Amino acid sequence: MIRTYFLFSIIALQFFGCAKEVVYEKPIVSSANAFKESGPWVEAKLSQELIQKDWWKLFNDPTLDQLELNLDNGNPSLGIYLARLEQSRAYTLSLDAQSKPSVNAFAQSANNRQSDHRPLRGAGQPDVYSVNSLGLNVDYDLDLWGRVKGIVSSGKSLENASKYDLANARIGLQMELASNYFELRRFDSQMFLYRETIQSYEKQLALTTSLHNQGVVSGLDVSRSEAQLETIKGYLAVAESNRAQCEHALATLVGQSPSLFSIPFEKLNVLKSPAVPVTVPSRLLERRPDIASAESMLASANANVGVAKTAFFPNISLGLAAGFQDGGSLGLLTSPNLFWALGPSAVLSIFDAGKRDAQVKIAISKRDELASSYKFTVLKAFQQVEDSLSLIDSLNKQATSAEKTRSAVQHSNDLVMSRYFEGIVSSFEVVKANDDLLNAKETLLNINITHLEVTAVLIHSLGGGWIVN
Repeated sequence: MIRTYFLFSIIALQFFGCAKEVVYEKPIVSSANAFKESGPWVEAKLSQELIQKDWWKLFNDPTLDQLELNLDNGNPSLGIYLARLEQSRAYTLSLDAQSKPSVNAFAQSANNRQSDHRPLRGAGQPDVYSVNSLGLNVDYDLDLWGRVKGIVSSGKSLENASKYDLANARIGLQMELASNYFELRRFDSQMFLYRETIQSYEKQLALTTSLHNQGVVSGLDVSRSEAQLETIKGYLAVAESNRAQCEHALATLVGQSPSLFSIPFEKLNVLKSPAVPVTVPSRLLERRPDIASAESMLASANANVGVAKTAFFPNISLGLAAGFQDGGSLGLLTSPNLFWALGPSAVLSIFDAGKRDAQVKIAISKRDELASSYKFTVLKAFQQVEDSLSLIDSLNKQATSAEKTRSAVQHSNDLVMSRYFEGIVSSFEVVKANDDLLNAKETLLNINITHLEVTAVLIHSLGGGWIVN
C-alpha cells in the first residue's frame, strides 16, 4: 500500500514539475521595414539565399578564389574553433548521459577483523571473517523537476553557440583575407603608378638637363626635377615594403610560410565591386552567425535558470542492486547467495543559509546580461549595415568626382609641360602640376580600393555566405 501511494505521488509530482519549466522567449528588437541609407543595394527575394556561400566569387578574381579556398583548409585559427566545437559536442553527450540509467558492476573480496568491543556484538561471532561480493548497481534519476532536462538543454544551446562561433570566425577570416588581398592590390597599383611616373620624370629630367646644358634653363630647374624624381623613388620603396607585408599576412592566413609564398603582381583594373543583395533588416537576424551565437548563449542561460530553481525540490532516484554474497566459502554464484534491493530514494536540502536563492539570482542575472548582449549585437549589426551602405554610396559619388578631377588635372599638366618647354612657365609650376596629377591618380586609386574593401565589409555585415547545417 505504501509503495502504491509513493508511485502515485511521483506521478503527481512529475506533472507539477513540468509546470515549473522556464519557457524561453527570444528578446524582441525592433527593426525598420528597410534600411535607412539609400546606397546602391539590390533587394533579395525571401526565397533565395541572401549571399552565396563562396561570396568572394562575386569579385570575379581567380587569385582571391584560390586564396579563400586555401584559407578554409590551412588556417590554424579555424582549428581552434573546430576543436572547441568538438569539445562542446562531447560535453553535450556527457550531459545527455545523465538522463539515462547508470549501470555499475562491483566485486569485492575482503577479510575483516571485528573489534572485541564492537557495540551489540554477539558472543558467538568470530573475530575474523571473510566477505565475497559480486553484482550490479543500477541507478536512475527520475528527473521529476526537469533538472537533467534543463542541463541537457543548456548544453545543446552551448553546442549551437560553438557552431555559430566557428561560422563567425570563418567569415571573419575570409573577410580579413579579402581585405589584405585588396590592400596588396592597392600597393601593386601604386607601384605600377610610381614606376610609370618615374619613367616620365626621368624623361623630364633628361630634357631639363639638356636644356640646362644649352643655357636655356637654370640649374634650379634641374635640382627641382631631380628632387621630384627621388621623392617618387622613395614612395615606390615604401609601396614595395607595404606590399611585402600584405603578402606575408596572406601567407599566414592560408597557413603557409611567408618564405615560400608569393602572389604575382597585377593591376587594379581587373577587380570590380559587385552589386550586393540586401534584404529587409529583420532578415539580418537570421543571417548573422554572431547573432545566432548570442541567442544560443541566451537560451543556455535561460535553461540554467530552470536548473537553479530545481534545487528547491527533492532529488528522487530509483535504485537497483543485485548480486551474490557469501562469507568466503566456495560456490559464490549459487542461488542461496543471491541478494537484491529495489526502491526509490529522495534527498531534500532543508537549510543551506540562502545558497539556493543566491544561485537562482546569479542564473537570472546572467540571463539578463546575455539578453542585453543579444540586443546590443543585433543593434550593432544594423549599424554596420547602415554604415557600409552609406560609405558605398559616398564612395560612388567620390569616384565620379575623382575621375573628373584626374581628367582635368591631366589636361592641365599637359598644358604646363608644353608651356614650360616653350619658356612661358617656370619649373616650379611643372613640379606643382606633376604633384597634382600624381595626387589625382592616387586619390582615384584609393577610392576604388576602398570601395572593394567596404563592399566586403557590407557582405560581412550581412552575415556573409555562411551556411550551417
